[in-house]
Amino acid sequence: MMRLRLPLAIAHRVLIDFFRDRRSRVVLIVTPGILMILGRYMYSTPAAFDRTGSLMLGVFPALSMFLTGSTAVVHERGEGTLEKVLTTPASRKDLVAGYVIAAAAASLAQAAVTVTLAYEVCQLTTQTPAWLIYLLTALCGVFGMSLGICASAVSKNEGEAEMFLPGAMVPQLLLCGVFWPVSRMDTWVHWLADFLPITALANTMTSARLHFYGGLSMVYSLIAMAGIIVISLIVAVRVVGVRAVTDLSFPPSIPRGNKMFSPAIEIRDLVVHRGGRPIINGVSVSVEVGAITGLLGPSGSGKTTLMRCIMGVQRIRSGEVIVLGRPAGTAALRREVGYLSQPPSAYAELTVEENVRHFAALYGYGKKDAAAAIEDAGLADVRKQYVRTLSSGQRTRAALACALVGRPRVLILDEPTVGQDPVLRRELWQQFRRLADSGVTILISSHVMEEAARCDRILLIRGGIVIAHDAPELIQAAAGAEGLEEAFVSLVEAG
Repeated sequence: MMRLRLPLAIAHRVLIDFFRDRRSRVVLIVTPGILMILGRYMYSTPAAFDRTGSLMLGVFPALSMFLTGSTAVVHERGEGTLEKVLTTPASRKDLVAGYVIAAAAASLAQAAVTVTLAYEVCQLTTQTPAWLIYLLTALCGVFGMSLGICASAVSKNEGEAEMFLPGAMVPQLLLCGVFWPVSRMDTWVHWLADFLPITALANTMTSARLHFYGGLSMVYSLIAMAGIIVISLIVAVRVVGVRAVTDLSFPPSIPRGNKMFSPAIEIRDLVVHRGGRPIINGVSVSVEVGAITGLLGPSGSGKTTLMRCIMGVQRIRSGEVIVLGRPAGTAALRREVGYLSQPPSAYAELTVEENVRHFAALYGYGKKDAAAAIEDAGLADVRKQYVRTLSSGQRTRAALACALVGRPRVLILDEPTVGQDPVLRRELWQQFRRLADSGVTILISSHVMEEAARCDRILLIRGGIVIAHDAPELIQAAAGAEGLEEAFVSLVEAG
C-alpha cells in the first residue's frame, strides 16, 4: 500500500503543476479543442474528417503529454526538486509511475473536451463506443509521457525539450497517416513509417474507428504500442533519476534496530572528479552522532559536492561514504536523511502547505506532521501562499520544512540561513540545537563566522582537501588567531 501511495502522491503534485501552469492548460485543453473544430472544416466530406478526426483523438494526448512531460521533468531537474524527491523514500520507479498516472488522468481530462467536441459538435462517426475511445486516449497519453521522459534525459533545458516536438514528433505525424493515407505513400516511405512510434498509435486509432473492438489489426497495433511504452518506461526509469550509481564494493549493511551509530557519517579516501579535474581529493573524515558540524571553505572548495556525496546523489570516483552504517544513497537511508540544497528547492506552483504535505506523503506522514513542520519553520502565516510569491528567505524555510517533515536522523543543510533576518537566523539555530540535543546529526555549510561559532565542530576544506576538523575554539587556538574569521583566513591561505 505504501508503494502505491508514493506514485499517487507524485501524480497528485504533477497534476496540480500541470493545471496551474497557463502554458500547460493551453497545450492540454485549449489547443486540442480549437484544432478539432478547425479540422472539421478542413475537409470537404464527413468521411475524410472521420478518418483524420479519430486519429487526432489519439495524437492530441500523445503530443501534449510528450511536450508537458519532457519540459516538466527538465524544469524539475533544473529547480533541484527532482533530486530532492529522489532523496526521499520515493524511487525512480515511483517517480516515473507518478508521471504516468498523471499523464493518464490529464489525457482523460483532455478527452472530456476533445471527444465531446468531436462527437457532438463536429459530428465524428466511428464504430467505437465512447468509453473505449477514452481508454485509448489515456493509453496514448501514457505513450507520449513515456517518450517525453526519455527525451528529457538528453535535454539540458526546457528550450531543448520543447524543440524535440518539431524535431522528432512532427516528421512522424507527416508519415503516420494523419494528413495523408500511408497506403498512398511510396513503398520505402510506407516501410519507414511502419517503424515509427507514432504509427503504432495511428494504426490503433484507425482500427478502433473501423470496428467495435478493432479486430486483429487493432490487437497487433496495441501490442506494438504496449511494447514501445514498456521499452520507453524501462529507459525512463534508468535516465530520469539523478541518483548516482557507483561500482564500488561497500561493506555489508548494518541492521538499523535501535543501534546508535558512532560516527553517524564516515568518509574514507573520497575522490570526486568533474570535468577531468578533482573536486574532492582523498577526503577522510567522520561526523559524530548528535553533533552540529559546520562545513566551511571558500567558494569552489567542494562543500556542496561533499554534501551531495553524503546524500548519495553524486557520482564518486573512489572511496567510501558510510551514513548510519550503510553506503550513502542506499534506499533504506532515504527515510533517515534530510537534505536542504542550495539554492533551496520547492515547487513554485504549489503553496507552502501543499509542498510540505507532498513530502510528508512521500515519507509516510500526514497533515498534522506537515502542519508541525510548517510551524517549526516559522511559515504558519504564509502556509496558503504559492512558493513563487515568497521572498528568498521564506523559500529557504519552505524547503527546510520539506526536509524536516521526514523526521530525519541526519540533516544535511547547504547554507540554510542565506537571506534570513538576524531574528529568524537565531530562531533557526535554536531549532538546530534542539534537534541535535535530541540525537539528530547536522552537517551545515555556512559563510558566516558567527554561525560557525555555534557549531560543535568545524570541518574546513580547501581545494577538495580537509585542512582542519576540530572544535571552533581549538581551531582558533591552533591558528593563533583572535577570532574564527582570522583563523579561517589564516588556515585557508596556509592550506
